[in-house]
Amino acid sequence: TKMAIAIFCNDRQLFETTVRYAIAGAGNGSIPHTIVSPSGQCQESSRAQHYAQLGLGLLACAAEVAWNQGVDLYGWRDNRILAGFEYCAKYGLGEDVDYQPYLDRTGKYGIGGRNNPYTKISPASRGNFYPIFERPFNHYVKRRRIEAPYSAQVVTKKRPEGHSGDHIGLGTLTHWRPPFETAKTTKPPGVPAGLIARTTREGIRITWVGSVEPDSCVDAQSYTVYRSTDSSGPYQKVATQISSPGYHDTNANSGTLYFYTITASNETGTSASSAKLAASSGLPGGFMSMDVGKVGLPGYSEFNGQTFTMEGEGHDVGGTDDSFHFAYAPMTGDGTITARVVRPMSSQWTKPGVMMRETLAADSRHASVLLLPHWSGALVTRSKKGGETTTNKARHLGEKHVIKKNRLSTPYWLRLIRFRNRFTGYMSADGYNWKDLGSVEIPMAQTFYVGLPACSQLNKVTTTVTYDHVSIPTWRTPPSDGNEDLIAARPEPRWHKTPWFERHRAFNARVKKGNVDLLMIGDSITHWWDKEGESGGKKIWDQYYAKRNAVNLAISGDRTEHVLWRLENGNIDGISPKLAILMIGTNNHSSSPPEVTARDIRLIVGKLRIKLPKTKILVLGIFPRGGNDDDTARQKNMKVNKLICNIGDEDRMIHYRDIGATFLDGRRMKPDLIPDGTHPNQKGYAAWAEAMEPIVSKLLGETNPVAK
Repeated sequence: TKMAIAIFCNDRQLFETTVRYAIAGAGNGSIPHTIVSPSGQCQESSRAQHYAQLGLGLLACAAEVAWNQGVDLYGWRDNRILAGFEYCAKYGLGEDVDYQPYLDRTGKYGIGGRNNPYTKISPASRGNFYPIFERPFNHYVKRRRIEAPYSAQVVTKKRPEGHSGDHIGLGTLTHWRPPFETAKTTKPPGVPAGLIARTTREGIRITWVGSVEPDSCVDAQSYTVYRSTDSSGPYQKVATQISSPGYHDTNANSGTLYFYTITASNETGTSASSAKLAASSGLPGGFMSMDVGKVGLPGYSEFNGQTFTMEGEGHDVGGTDDSFHFAYAPMTGDGTITARVVRPMSSQWTKPGVMMRETLAADSRHASVLLLPHWSGALVTRSKKGGETTTNKARHLGEKHVIKKNRLSTPYWLRLIRFRNRFTGYMSADGYNWKDLGSVEIPMAQTFYVGLPACSQLNKVTTTVTYDHVSIPTWRTPPSDGNEDLIAARPEPRWHKTPWFERHRAFNARVKKGNVDLLMIGDSITHWWDKEGESGGKKIWDQYYAKRNAVNLAISGDRTEHVLWRLENGNIDGISPKLAILMIGTNNHSSSPPEVTARDIRLIVGKLRIKLPKTKILVLGIFPRGGNDDDTARQKNMKVNKLICNIGDEDRMIHYRDIGATFLDGRRMKPDLIPDGTHPNQKGYAAWAEAMEPIVSKLLGETNPVAK
């Protein structure tokens, strides 16, 4: 149905998505998971023959739709669909077939299945043939001249083919055709589809479904592969005259994201370009992957610029030792990992999540936030090496996120925070409203591993797990526009800081009282306007701003993402001040490149403009820090200032001032104003207020600036 909708709507990307699922989808509906063996044995062969025929009939329908678009799903994997029909027909006609015990991808049916541990082929409905055979018989035998002796017997027995409650049928009427006569093609082949990438030691291996010109039944003679490091191009030819649908790119640089597109050619001409395929040779951001513990099947991890797709087996993350596939990066000190689990997954037994792990040994200490079978979230921990696993405070996701207790119906966010040796878990339906899963103290080494698990909890059956919006202290998923240098800000509170939340809530309580004409928003540099004595700015604040109904909305240690979160969660609700002064970004120097910090500042200003449309905004350049210009943090701040200095060029409500020179003597910091290299003292706050006063009084509409 989805494939037909894509064709009706002329949606090439949606069509590509359906073809990719048909050949590599996570669930039982894809060709390799419906017809599980080259012999033609079906996933449902052990359950009942009418169930096996249901899957085969639907696959043949999809293959016919794809064929008419010039995509040969019928021929994929040496005519795997034909093998399924022949196997089913042979068994239904009373002959023996080769059967191998098998566990399906959901873990419910087959050997060791949680619902029905089938160990042999089922005689249920044997000999009852459903109206599904005419379509594939006429394709393989009449179009392609491939023998299908058992399907031929069924077709002869069933003609004229009728219909049933599960199948449209009527194949004798709609699909009968005489033997195909060789014809000369007059059109190019169909556009290549079903592009799949897999990382290898040498590079990236790409496969796709073969193209055909359906009217003449002439296969594509050759394919051309194009590659770019930018989704919008330009694309360069990297391979030509490829005779079969596959290419191994051994010139891909490790960790680089590439975009591929392919054309197909025959003697008449060349097709249009395929949908784009994003693929990375290796994982980004220092990530690696491996199987932890003893697994029956090896796993793998892929990254396409937006999502991690992982395949993993493993008995559990639990007990005294674990086994699963792990995509991980080293981490030191405090920090957070956030990720969104994207549906669909292979089964409800899958355990996806986020993890912090002391070592890569199976019995290592760890703290994890996992989605558990039947879809609850929990903080799962092992506090000592080789110790028992503890599940803490499991919370159900809610019925609207789960289909019949078996399928995750919506994406779901997970987060794990380490602060010293305290690990705290959270889960969220939307990435903004988070449920606390509790905290646990674990004496874990300062350098450890943070990452994403894929655990099937099934024997010799892997699961597919997909994650997006992945964020660790040293790396975040790039934005969807493909620009890896500019990572979109993700609003985030400082979950582990109780005083931070207390101050945030105090801000909300203050603004609810109204009477706010001036806001100052920022980090510790602005926060310390509240500080009493010679080392702070309280005396200067009272002189310049107290009578102006000013509110200080700054919190020490904040980065841009923390300010964004506060602005979205009450700090500026219900007010309309005359002026908001923003200086933020100095704490981003250790976690974000200047381009990211500058973009985040623009996002904050955009948020202020949306929520405070009548408020003028004064953006201050980040103050200099360190002893002189050789200071790395100062250099980053200077670059941020260059990137934001034009922020008000196209909006008369936004203004920019860089008053950093006030605190410098040439290139060197004035220690009598900023003695610690970052924070002004009382004299420094006085210099700040004096330097800023002309523009502040002007934007407030005052005629008499405050005197020194």
